[in-house]
Amino acid sequence: MKTIILPGLDGSADLRRDFADSLPYDASTISYPTDKELSYQALSHFVGSKLPREEDFVLIAESFSGPVAARLGARQLNNLKAIVFVASFVKRPLPVPEQLLAFLDRAPLHSERMLRLARPFTFGRWGNGWLDAALLEEILELPESLIRFRLTQALTVDAMEKYRKIKTPMLYIRPKQDRVVWSPASVDMEAANPNLSIETVKGPHFLLQARPDAAAKTVAEFVEHLQVQA
Repeated sequence: MKTIILPGLDGSADLRRDFADSLPYDASTISYPTDKELSYQALSHFVGSKLPREEDFVLIAESFSGPVAARLGARQLNNLKAIVFVASFVKRPLPVPEQLLAFLDRAPLHSERMLRLARPFTFGRWGNGWLDAALLEEILELPESLIRFRLTQALTVDAMEKYRKIKTPMLYIRPKQDRVVWSPASVDMEAANPNLSIETVKGPHFLLQARPDAAAKTVAEFVEHLQVQA
């Protein structure tokens, strides 16, 4: 079984390598373009053009990529066997006041100090110098305008209608210490589609980076269960 990983807001494969290497499957991450601001709809078309045509695969959507997976799942592709959402959402993950969106227009997103202040929301007690440096490197490689665009997309999206059309089995991996995407996001998803199950795993929002082995084990158990049922 092939696994396709859709990244978080940074849009790169680098921060997912340990997780991909921990999966007992052929795993690859689709990186998002950094030279253009693609809406969720445009990203879905971009990803769709890179998916396997005949080989069976499982889609793993981390955080920002939940709405992309929802749009792809609604297409009901024959060789898409399951979707795994990790610390993700299909509708804006929390109520967003206009003041926050305005703040994003002025926030110094390339600031190392800003990322240090954000550690409780990213890695929490699992944070360390290597993870901080890796995240900083990824953020600094992105234009600030692109980061703002993706943040605004995530904070205003609503792909619930697409999500309700998904017929494939789905798993939501909910980090127990997630301080970015609140638990009501997964609860709402569970209520909206009976094909979703939820597993809670100890760890922060950046679960694939902080606890790649635990996340990979949860995905593998889910896929193995599907294969037994098939």
